Amino acid sequence: MVPKVHRFFQDTNFDPATTHAMCEAYVNACRALPDSGQPEMTREIIAKKIIQAAKDGERDPTKMCERALRASSTAAMSAPKGHLAVPAGAAPK
Repeated sequence: MVPKVHRFFQDTNFDPATTHAMCEAYVNACRALPDSGQPEMTREIIAKKIIQAAKDGERDPTKMCERALRASSTAAMSAPKGHLAVPAGAAPK
């Protein structure tokens, strides 16, 4: 079951079916992330890529999810060295 409209998609101008697909894609993308406490920025990137996919005409939640996950992994790999989170209790190398 997909929860009510996620805050990232509240102010978008899509029909209810598309908004539902976007929320489903977002939930599935977040579930696919590692449980290592993903930063809020990663979730925002996922939401923005899902919105862009919908603007581009994509309506399949699986494809939106895949597109967002590809973008978030690319963004994580290109983040400046000092911007990666260090787990609590771990010393940076």
